[in-house]
Amino acid sequence: MKQAMSNFISKMYFRSKLRYLPGFNQSRSFEEWDKWIAQTKSDRPVAYFIYNLVDRLITKIRWILRDIKWFFLHRFAKKHRYNIIDTKLKPNYYDIDTRMLYGCFSLLEEFVQANAESIHHDFLVKNRNPNIIFIEETHKSSEIEALIQQINYYTCNNLINHADKYKEILELYMWWTEKKYNKNEDDNKFYEMSDEEYAKYTQEISDKEQEMLIRLIKIRQFLWN
Repeated sequence: MKQAMSNFISKMYFRSKLRYLPGFNQSRSFEEWDKWIAQTKSDRPVAYFIYNLVDRLITKIRWILRDIKWFFLHRFAKKHRYNIIDTKLKPNYYDIDTRMLYGCFSLLEEFVQANAESIHHDFLVKNRNPNIIFIEETHKSSEIEALIQQINYYTCNNLINHADKYKEILELYMWWTEKKYNKNEDDNKFYEMSDEEYAKYTQEISDKEQEMLIRLIKIRQFLWN
């Protein structure tokens, strides 16, 4: 199917280029196109060969320039260095389990922020339905607003699977941002605890992080922009 679609796109692109040759007519059927191309190759072999050669050279040059552009962007532009995950942790030593947790949820944040930027404001206004999901005003942000309105849109259009996935993304995102926001407050609690209380509290935190990380991994294939 993918190969057929690729061939279709290639043919349509090539035919659009042939408009500069005599007898071009965009409204032809596929059969008429094949006949016209065969006739053109027969009647004007030199013109057809030169045009086809030049078009291939230009296309090749464009792809080479594109590859050069992205070669540098993928190495020197922070926004496009997709092979590096910014954990957003302060410079220090961290065990792998911590880096894994922060790295995964940093990617979730990246997805949610990119998702909010890609949703046009008119879409949010047109599809706003505050009766479906309610979140306290103090917790709202442009990212959360975008997720809520997408859930509303998918729900209203009976796209239940999409709505459920975005609900999960919303819950995970809100948990993670609230956890980061309250991190200093949690750290201060440690000084007031006994050893037994500290062990119990840290285990509860670890169990919750494990639960949420597993939930995030289960929807990872849905996180693409």
